[in-house]
Amino acid sequence: MDISNWIDIFSILADIIIALVITKIITQRLSADRELRNFFITEVRDFSQKYKSFMQDVLDGKIVGKHAISYGKKASMEIDEIMRCVSKKYGIDKNLLKNIKKTLKITLLNFSWHKKEMASENVIQLQDNEITLLNQQHIKNCHLFNDLIMLINERKEKNKSVI
Repeated sequence: MDISNWIDIFSILADIIIALVITKIITQRLSADRELRNFFITEVRDFSQKYKSFMQDVLDGKIVGKHAISYGKKASMEIDEIMRCVSKKYGIDKNLLKNIKKTLKITLLNFSWHKKEMASENVIQLQDNEITLLNQQHIKNCHLFNDLIMLINERKEKNKSVI
């Protein structure tokens, strides 16, 4: 074999090695990105389930006043944290779940039960007009969680380098 054959063989081997390395790097990055997306999606789904359960319990008259206030504060912080992270990572508008926070605020601060039983161990008893308003807001808000999940799936990572 002459030198040109050795150069060709070496070139082919180098191309194979480079292709394998690039494939491994890209696969690892795609896997890591998918895992992170799945993490955020799981966080949104978990919060969605807790929110829907809480709202249903409020509507059914199963929530104690001081527990509602505690949940509202915790839920508000959780929404802020989820949205801060997905906004930073994927450029999604931080205000996407703003209506959820608004509904929680209406539920916890503006209804008649609040003034009387905020720190009590009594079950929240809403008036009919409050139930109607809350139910309308709750129904309007439920799609927001799915919208966020779809955006997380669709968006590319912000400021992502090629390799």
